[in-house]
Amino acid sequence: VVYIDYANLDWEKIPWFDEYFLVTLSLDTGHEDLDAMYNQVKSDLDIVAYSLGCKHMNKMLQNKFKYNLNDRKSQRKKFFFDEYKWLQYAKNALLSNDPDTFGRLINESGNGSRDLLKNTNQQIDEAVSIARSIGAYARVHGGGFKGGPIVFTKDSKVGQVLSNIYGSNQVSIHKIRGGV
Repeated sequence: VVYIDYANLDWEKIPWFDEYFLVTLSLDTGHEDLDAMYNQVKSDLDIVAYSLGCKHMNKMLQNKFKYNLNDRKSQRKKFFFDEYKWLQYAKNALLSNDPDTFGRLINESGNGSRDLLKNTNQQIDEAVSIARSIGAYARVHGGGFKGGPIVFTKDSKVGQVLSNIYGSNQVSIHKIRGGV
């Protein structure tokens, strides 16, 4: 697994949990009409940064902000900083060989994506909920909106359950070898 810090373009190899699987679902929701949605997220964050004298959000400090969680821009701003925090904690969980903390952070990040960034849909939310209900950790992956769930699980049967629900052509089960 490679950790990339996009602010500095630094990267490092970090260990993965040998006993875990990644399961991806392709929900075939189509991506034809998403340019406006993706552009709106970037525009919202650029407006916030510019209004506070910065060109990009990643150059700002979180403690400069007050959040009005009834405002879309504030929700996305909060998600941006929460996601950065979750990524740092997830990296530490990987380095500490702590899969339960890593999985909990996957879920928290997914909840933030759904509730703050608002880049999921009913089909994604349902698949994430099903995966979590059978003991896996899950969130949307890709750019969201019409992406698909990514599932982190120790139980190889989770992929089979999801294949039974969504079809084997929609589900891919990945075993990643650990180490660095």
